[in-house]
Amino acid sequence: MLRTVQCEMLRRVEALEISATVSPAGMQLSRAAGIIPVTGDFGSRVAKLLGQKIGARIGAWRLISKCRHLKGVGQLSRKAALEIFRAEPFEMVVDVSGFSYSDQCSWGRQEAIEARAWAAYCKERGIPYVFLPQAWGPFGDPILKGHVAAMCRDAAVVYSRDDSSTEHLQPLLAEGSVKLKQAPDIVFLLPDPPVEYVEEVRSRCGIREGRPVVVISPNMRVFEKAAKSSGGNPYARLLVSLVRHVIAAHDA
Repeated sequence: MLRTVQCEMLRRVEALEISATVSPAGMQLSRAAGIIPVTGDFGSRVAKLLGQKIGARIGAWRLISKCRHLKGVGQLSRKAALEIFRAEPFEMVVDVSGFSYSDQCSWGRQEAIEARAWAAYCKERGIPYVFLPQAWGPFGDPILKGHVAAMCRDAAVVYSRDDSSTEHLQPLLAEGSVKLKQAPDIVFLLPDPPVEYVEEVRSRCGIREGRPVVVISPNMRVFEKAAKSSGGNPYARLLVSLVRHVIAAHDA
């Protein structure tokens, strides 16, 4: 989804510089894609000596003591404060979480806190914060619901990608709010890679010329949700069955 955003934005603004918040493990991939990685990991000697949790608190205190404009952000999320500090200056923020703000995600509350901190910072400075089409809700957890309501109010526009998500969001925004819109998942706009790149991948993977190639992109969110099912993961079994079918039917 991030690569789709990158392609679409660069198609419109050639000299655009794009940064993305990533985990330390994703920094190399981000750089390889031409995206500047921004991490909220303090990674200091203090963190290594005292542990990440205590080290993060000390690091956040030192950061906020130097950058008073991040005080409000730091009170909500130390991680968001550091991400913003490392990303500044920027003119727009695009949220491409996909599926994070929901009771169905064990990380939903924390993700919402961090997004709320980012959105509040942007709102205060007149920087547009846009939630691109993604899945939302349900919001049975009142704390999660409060954070989502706050970040949506501070956003310039909020897109859902299906009717169910729109229904979950409507009670959190003012009735008839023009902020809330619905659109399909943008990932389908991702352009085809150059033929040269495809041939390079074929060669690297040892795929003989003329043999069909079927690309299967597993959805991690669906995998994690299905993992809670009894009797194994039905999503994983479905993917295995699909792979076996294309091998048998198409010699892929």
